[in-house]
Amino acid sequence: MMNRERNTYEITKGFDSRILIKGMITLKSLLLWCAIVAIGLQITKIFGIEGYLKIIIIVFHGVMGIILLTTRPSHPDRPTYKVIGHILIGKDDNKYSSIDINQYR
Repeated sequence: MMNRERNTYEITKGFDSRILIKGMITLKSLLLWCAIVAIGLQITKIFGIEGYLKIIIIVFHGVMGIILLTTRPSHPDRPTYKVIGHILIGKDDNKYSSIDINQYR
């Protein structure tokens, strides 16, 4: 019994196991951004879009990726795509529910 207690340890509250590349950029967010830009490239290939419109679509997907992966002032602890996912998946048409920042702390 004593040996079991000696080998246990507590994980610090708020411990985060993210792989930081530079500052706030994590490996996961970088890969998600690349995936969003790759979707833009695939859209241009599928529809046969060339020239300036192709560049505009790829830049648009890059900007949308940055917007979706950054946090908003109303939810500083979660990226925007998680907030949107929570709104769409957790939606209940019969009950009103506000998105309160204090509920998730």
